[in-house]
Amino acid sequence: MDEKSQEAYLKPRARSYVWSYLANLLVIGASFLSYRLSSHFMSEQDFAIFAISKRIAVCGAAIVATGWGVSLAYHVAQERSREGGSNPHRFFILASKQITLFLLLLLGLVLILPRQLSLLLLGDKAYGNYLIPLLYDFLATSAQGTLTYYFLGLMQIRLFSLVSIICSAFIPLLGFFLFGSELNQYFVGKASLTILVTLIFYLSFARSVGEAPGNGGKEEWGNLLSYAAVRMPGAFLVSLLLILPVTLSTHTSQALDRAAALSIGMALVGVVAAGVTPVSNLFLPRAAYLKSQGKAADLRGSVLKVCWIVALLSVLYIALLTAFLEPFMTLLLGKELTGFENIIREALPAALPYALFRCFYGLLDGACEKPLATYNALVSVLIFTLVSAFCWWTGKGDPSIVGFLASTFCLGAISVSQTFWVLRQPS
Repeated sequence: MDEKSQEAYLKPRARSYVWSYLANLLVIGASFLSYRLSSHFMSEQDFAIFAISKRIAVCGAAIVATGWGVSLAYHVAQERSREGGSNPHRFFILASKQITLFLLLLLGLVLILPRQLSLLLLGDKAYGNYLIPLLYDFLATSAQGTLTYYFLGLMQIRLFSLVSIICSAFIPLLGFFLFGSELNQYFVGKASLTILVTLIFYLSFARSVGEAPGNGGKEEWGNLLSYAAVRMPGAFLVSLLLILPVTLSTHTSQALDRAAALSIGMALVGVVAAGVTPVSNLFLPRAAYLKSQGKAADLRGSVLKVCWIVALLSVLYIALLTAFLEPFMTLLLGKELTGFENIIREALPAALPYALFRCFYGLLDGACEKPLATYNALVSVLIFTLVSAFCWWTGKGDPSIVGFLASTFCLGAISVSQTFWVLRQPS
């Protein structure tokens, strides 16, 4: 590896963070705007299906990202750390084949059980005609995700960000103006443009950056798949942690407004993930690269600095929201959320430990083959269950709030302590 490429892993430049944050902000903004455009261009039924399918797509993308995406970036970064020649492109080929098999399995299920899947996913057996276009859209998202995580493993952050901006921000919005009158037409058109752009970037940059193509062997196939498989539950468990308090609130309280307010609180806690995801993404390939060279301890200075910055910014975020929650909620909702502001305030302190957990998620995946972040998420869900059950049984405290705070603070503490522990371990 040349000195310039090595420097990208050892000390990423400021522009890498700028590109990463720019992509993240544009994708989030486009995601919110897509709801407005969908309601404008589509019928009420298509808008409802679009809103539901968007959540399904997010879950599917999370499986690809936290599973094959993380595994691909990890193995590519390790391959790049080898002395002499390296051939990371073969891991891209292997990941593409494995995701293709996964998509073929999904296609088989859609063809065999269209009405049952339509009822399960969309709430009505009559909506089975949406499943094939939705699966085609998921294929495009998977192709884009595979390529972006390949670029991430190579620490080609500009390419990683450009593909994300074009395919996840511009194309979804452009699709409404080109194909937005009917939902299936929108799915097919958007997916086709995404595949086209992904193919152009692959042919233009992936082979030249990743060097010679290759297919990989059985051992590498197994390593890539096993590393991915044990991390896939992580995305589900992290999402579950933000869903459980609201679900529990609907069962322990008769007021739906209270559960809605708590749901807003969970969303405000989840916002911090958007702020630290670019940092987490950059930690992943760096940790894998340095760990394979026995230099993981070199990250301790960066980790300590990031830990303090994230903690201070999170405390500032919590303080500002707590102080100005009423005008903020009026601006957000267009009306006052009378009587439930304190519920949101009680949930907000969880933003601090949750931010630390999400910040070091990528580092734990990159520095250790064991899925520590997934284990941590599982422990936090168990803590929530036990603490909320105790509160409900004894009648002391709000089960949903106390359980959520206890689980997230344990999650943050475990993640930070494990991060420094992993960096002290010999390779």
